[in-house]
Amino acid sequence: MKVATPHVPTAPGRRLHFMDNLRVALTVLIVLQHAGFAYAPGNWWYVTDARQQPLLDAFFIVNRSFRMSLFFLIAGYFMPYVFDRKGAGGYLKDRFIRLGLPILGFLVFVFPPLMYAYYLNFRGYPPIGFLDYTYHVYWGIKGHRPPDWSGPAWPDRQIGHLWFTEMLLVYALLYAGWRWIKLQLGLPRLGRLHRPSLILLVPVMILVAVASWWIRLDYPIYRWGAFLGVLQLSPGDLPRDFTCFILGVLAFRNGWLANLPAAQGYRWLALGLACALVFVVAVLSGHSFFSAGGTRSLAILFPCWETLTCFGFCFGLPVLFREHLDFRTPLLERLSGASYGVYLFHLPLVVALQYAFAGLDIPAVGKYLLVGLIAVPVTFAFVIFARRSQLMRRIV
Repeated sequence: MKVATPHVPTAPGRRLHFMDNLRVALTVLIVLQHAGFAYAPGNWWYVTDARQQPLLDAFFIVNRSFRMSLFFLIAGYFMPYVFDRKGAGGYLKDRFIRLGLPILGFLVFVFPPLMYAYYLNFRGYPPIGFLDYTYHVYWGIKGHRPPDWSGPAWPDRQIGHLWFTEMLLVYALLYAGWRWIKLQLGLPRLGRLHRPSLILLVPVMILVAVASWWIRLDYPIYRWGAFLGVLQLSPGDLPRDFTCFILGVLAFRNGWLANLPAAQGYRWLALGLACALVFVVAVLSGHSFFSAGGTRSLAILFPCWETLTCFGFCFGLPVLFREHLDFRTPLLERLSGASYGVYLFHLPLVVALQYAFAGLDIPAVGKYLLVGLIAVPVTFAFVIFARRSQLMRRIV
């Protein structure tokens, strides 16, 4: 596919160090989120610890309202730059190497033992050997789904946290297709929007909230589907995540990160923080309004809160980092370079630590802190060391 590069603003005049630092912070949040899933109810995980702390769920729900959406916004921001710099062929080749190869590797080598351990420890079925499990249950080859199958899906194969990587690959293909269509049809370039105004964003937020509520009538939060047999996603979060990806592309083309006034960014951040505080107070007072979906009033209220929280943090945090954390040090440069690798490799270590600490007679919060405080530095150190290899640097 040959796609011409349009005359549009491309890369910033310098490296956006604040975006690198923001990506590191979000990566740490991901590790901390997964470190706590074993100790909070309501979400399927590879390990379910005997000690549970429901209040951890409040942190997770606030975190999930914006964390991955902000990652999609950042990915959308850099996607046009990579495309313009490498051209369609180089762009797609790079995406398949950096996104596709890790998915394939984890699908074959990492998730089978993780799911096998879950099968043995938390399902209650008669034990079977690893090879039999992998062949008949994980891949579902000549296997029969038990009538009381506990899920989360059949067969057991999955790509876990790499759903994000898979969706980035899908969006990369869609973006390349869109650029090709624009070239073939000779579509004109849209006028520049020098800053994201409320006139644009308020209708977008309304559409995201309504679409989230509507989809969750059939696909509640935490319900995952393998669409077309391979595409693993949570439809209930798709409107928010896809919209943030599109906003990231628009932010790049229109220079929003440079032109958004600090005062306006701080107002967005205040909105996100206020929404987060409201939810935490509601949980502590016993009046949580979390809803996975449905037709009740809370099912309508929650996507509205979630959308406000998401947009508040997605426009507020980049400005906060731009104004106060737009610098580079040797350590931050290494952490930034390792952030994608940490996203890929942290999960096996987190799960191993959760199994290792299962027998400790300490509160759930103590276990959570132990897992998080070990997993974050160890995974960063591992990836920084692994990236000394040119091959690993090509992938992660």
